[in-house]
Amino acid sequence: MTLFRTVLALLCCSSTWSDLANASNESAIRDNPKKYKTEIFDLDNFKISGAYPAMTGPTKKRIVTLGANKNANYIWVKGVRVDVFSKQKEKEPLALLCHAWITLDDKNNYKTSNEGLLTISEGMGESLFPKGYGMYLENGKDNDIELLAQALNDDPHFKKDLGYRFSITYLEDSGSKPTLLKPLKQISFSAVGPAVKFKDGEMCQAEEGSGVGQAVHFVVPPGKHEFRRTYPKGTFSSGQKIHFIKVHLHQYGQRIALYDRTLNKLLWEGHAHYKKNLIENVDYYSDETGIVTHPDHEYEIIGTYDNPTSKNADGMAVLRMYRS
Repeated sequence: MTLFRTVLALLCCSSTWSDLANASNESAIRDNPKKYKTEIFDLDNFKISGAYPAMTGPTKKRIVTLGANKNANYIWVKGVRVDVFSKQKEKEPLALLCHAWITLDDKNNYKTSNEGLLTISEGMGESLFPKGYGMYLENGKDNDIELLAQALNDDPHFKKDLGYRFSITYLEDSGSKPTLLKPLKQISFSAVGPAVKFKDGEMCQAEEGSGVGQAVHFVVPPGKHEFRRTYPKGTFSSGQKIHFIKVHLHQYGQRIALYDRTLNKLLWEGHAHYKKNLIENVDYYSDETGIVTHPDHEYEIIGTYDNPTSKNADGMAVLRMYRS
């Protein structure tokens, strides 16, 4: 009898994993790039005059409705690209973008338990989820998305009118339930450091003071430094895997790593790559197989900076991760 129960349990387990594998294969098959649709939206008239450190530049928002087929019950967002243009429509470097956000206008209806869809920042102008995966929202007037862009500029002599162009790629799902792809939820891990000072609701430049306390937006003193944060047990739910990771580092940021503290194991690390002292591109992770996580494990993020100047700089070290 004991042997029978053991064999039965193994068969049930095998059947469960087989079902999961089949579901994963089916979603990959349904993820057909030939059916992708892309809509383009602009945020214009950013008047740049002088230097704008991180988080201090001009910001604009816009509410738009996504979805060419108004009869689609669900929209699966696959990715986004942001390009920078001058008033004359000449392409400008991505280094002039601090960050761009796509969020859901009506956060109560968002089906992934997080209002953030995708972000774009220094070194990564385009994000695309791996095959078979996406983030979905219901189509309709109550599910419009909000676009946000903030300018960045380190040249005090730079003067130009800029625009930021969002190209959003998606699939439309006409079913009564969103079954076209496998859904992803966003979770962000951030290292912390000495907080940057704020004055009258606006952030001061980091070199004006080292701030007080600990913050996600922190001061980077001259030299090499590591900034850390530990995430407790229960951060992840059972069975969750990470399928997409985006790196966010500021100037002088070198590396950001994700550790499983329970296993004392490096799970993934991404580096910033520079050209003429500016971040040209950053590493990212995108994989159908995914990184396995555990609810009973502790995790840690470590961000590494190397500030070669004699002044404080501002920094962030963020991993935006998308989990199934």
